[in-house]
Amino acid sequence: MQILGRMLGAKTHKWDDNKDRGAPDGLWIFGSWCAFVFEAKTEKKPENNISLGDFRQASTHEDRVRAEHLITKSIPCFTIIISPKKAIVQEAAILDSANNIFYISHDEITKLSLDCAEALDKIRSIASSSSSEVLTEKILQEYKERNVCAESIKNRLTATKLKDLADVK
Repeated sequence: MQILGRMLGAKTHKWDDNKDRGAPDGLWIFGSWCAFVFEAKTEKKPENNISLGDFRQASTHEDRVRAEHLITKSIPCFTIIISPKKAIVQEAAILDSANNIFYISHDEITKLSLDCAEALDKIRSIASSSSSEVLTEKILQEYKERNVCAESIKNRLTATKLKDLADVK
C-alpha cells in the first residue's frame, strides 16, 4: 500500500505491524485535498463475509489518524477496507458508521496498481525526449487516461460503501 500510494503521488504513512496490532494498514495523503486510510484483509478467504470485528477495527482508523495528527481536521478522510470477500455481516451493515467506510476488492486494488504501473512505464518512455512543460502535460494526460489521477483514485476507492455489500449474496 505504501509503494502504490507513492506511485500515485500521495504522502504515505505505515504503522509498525509488529508493535501495534489493530493499526491501519496504510494511509495516503493527497495534500490538503483528501486522505485514505486502509484496512487490508487480503489474506481472508472470499467465501466468508467481512466480519463485525474487521468492521470495528476499520471504524477506528480515521480517529487514530486524526489523533496522531497525521492529517488535520479540515482534510476529508475516507476509510477503505480491501478484501476478497464480497459481503458484510448484517450486524455491521446496520450500524450508522457503515455509511462512512468504503470497500474495494483485492482484485480492484491490484488493477489500480497495474494501471498506475502502466502509466509510469509510458511516462518513463517519453521523459527523456520531453521538456518539463510538455512532460507535465503528458503525465497529467496519461494519469487521466489510466484513471489514476487524484479524482479517479477517489472515485475508484469510494465507489462502493461497505454497507451496500449487505445485499450481496
